[in-house]
Amino acid sequence: MGHHPIASAGSHGKASSTASMYDNIRGELVKHRAALYICGHDHFLQHMVDSSGVVDYIISGSGAKRSTSTYPASLLNLKEKRINSKFLHRDYGFVGFEIEGKVIKVSYIDEDGHEVYSFSKVNPRATGPVIG
Repeated sequence: MGHHPIASAGSHGKASSTASMYDNIRGELVKHRAALYICGHDHFLQHMVDSSGVVDYIISGSGAKRSTSTYPASLLNLKEKRINSKFLHRDYGFVGFEIEGKVIKVSYIDEDGHEVYSFSKVNPRATGPVIG
């Protein structure tokens, strides 16, 4: 968990802090088989999947402020890093987590309390070795 994203489709997607996080932290997350990296900083909700298949990136930064735009350079940057953006919500909301055994459910909730997106994931430490 951190404040700055490792990747983002928002205004911070091409920031030097994001590049530094990607260059210095991403490899450690994959190496140690972290299931999720959770952050805020960009003011929207986003779910991204790392090309390693190990780490999912969760951005939840729209509890008090929202961003209505994405940035083409940031989207291109995601493509270059082989990070797949699965979901993006530019309105107010938050992310909730439910853990049962080796499975975590991540739910994206809008300002009206409705689940607008969710996914479940098995803890990567509960499965075989990572390649990549």
